[in-house]
Amino acid sequence: MEMRSQSPIAVCPKHWCCPPRCSCRFPEHRGASGGRRGCVTAGMNPASLAKQQRKEEQQQLQEECERLRELVRVLEGGGSIHGNLEGVGSFQSPQEIAELKKQVESAELKNQRLKEVFQTKIQEFRKVCYTLTGYQIDITTENQYRLTSIYAEHQGDCLLFKASSSSGGKMQLLETEFSRTIRELIDLHLLRQDSIPAFLSALTLDLFSRQTIT
Repeated sequence: MEMRSQSPIAVCPKHWCCPPRCSCRFPEHRGASGGRRGCVTAGMNPASLAKQQRKEEQQQLQEECERLRELVRVLEGGGSIHGNLEGVGSFQSPQEIAELKKQVESAELKNQRLKEVFQTKIQEFRKVCYTLTGYQIDITTENQYRLTSIYAEHQGDCLLFKASSSSGGKMQLLETEFSRTIRELIDLHLLRQDSIPAFLSALTLDLFSRQTIT
């Protein structure tokens, strides 16, 4: 697990690592055995798999639409079929061209419906995650995620995680104003225990206890 400032200049006190595999160049961050500290690793989750699958399906539909559009354009212009359109066969009659247009419209409609279903499922998944985990997860930029607790005391209290790859296999905790107020939780659960789930759970309990104190 790694926490670092969003500044492009790496400063040692803000470079947070976890045992035992990191490439951190600061000697004081190495373990007693001399091994380097490393990043929390997690496999691709079901949401990422579903997103990837739908993205591939949408890409296939988009390519099919483009292929059919090109075929209709060529045939209407009286041209010859070539390249990746040869496998379609030789369509010459107006009826066959009309049928191709219907196929294009059908593929485009299916693609649009797939987009709508995907957006609906994404919203549904985000609501379920918020209800079950207590964190609202938003994508701020490419491979960067903002987590806001349901028990946050202020609107700006959030955590920023950055995935080192599109698969989300390794996550880095970026420094924010809020993260600087919970250094003890970071030290214990990220640096010592090397566990993001434990860290988020402990933070939830801490924020919840603050609201229930009478």
